[in-house]
Amino acid sequence: MVKMLLASHGNLASGMLSSLELILGKQEHTGILCAYVDGEDDVAPRVKDFMEKMRPEESWIVCTDLFGGSINNEFMKYLDRPNMRLVSGMSLPMVIAAASAMDSAKSALEVEQEIKAAVSDMVHFCSDIELNSQQGEDEEF
Repeated sequence: MVKMLLASHGNLASGMLSSLELILGKQEHTGILCAYVDGEDDVAPRVKDFMEKMRPEESWIVCTDLFGGSINNEFMKYLDRPNMRLVSGMSLPMVIAAASAMDSAKSALEVEQEIKAAVSDMVHFCSDIELNSQQGEDEEF
């Protein structure tokens, strides 16, 4: 079974889960880690505690908000774990892609591969789309 952890600075992870559940329904196998919200100044103990509780038969995809940020850096210390995959740059489209893939995936690696396949369609520059659309309309007249 694949599980997902959303980890962020502040309450972003909580908001992501709320939005995910609004779109896809209750997510029984998704947890959150919201760092630095209760006066804590060191996320290392919480990450270590999470990693120590991870069972060998579980497969986890961990999505963090910021590559190179303190939370992502703490999880990077555990990249040698075969049952954990780490992805940074958490966004709602990424989280939806991961959650959608989790049901049929046998491992977090498979979920990571689904995210990689969907990445090219996750960022759109809407101003460019609007400009191209308007230019196309002008050409027709």
